[in-house]
Amino acid sequence: MPKKLKGLMPSLKEKKRYLRIKIHSKSVLKQKNPMNEIIQELKSLLGIFDSASAGLVPVKTDYKNSEVIIRTSAKSLDRVRSALLFIRRIGTDEVILQNIKTSGTIKAVGR
Repeated sequence: MPKKLKGLMPSLKEKKRYLRIKIHSKSVLKQKNPMNEIIQELKSLLGIFDSASAGLVPVKTDYKNSEVIIRTSAKSLDRVRSALLFIRRIGTDEVILQNIKTSGTIKAVGR
């Protein structure tokens, strides 16, 4: 009978952070899912290696308040925040992205 593989210890797992981002736009966003556009822009701004180490994952979109939640690694949090400043367009709409809150859990960032 083969032995069962053990998982990683919690101290060896990569720490993650969640960013709640507000999308300010003059017009209503025509994109059905603005989060995919934001992730693509972040990947192009960070480059191949930094975007891979950042581990960008879309988590939740709130269309009512024009907010998105993105997960990233704690080590690359500052790079992702600074890359958000350079995103000026989503599709054809001009936008300003504002980091509202950063936390280690989805529950805390969602409030």
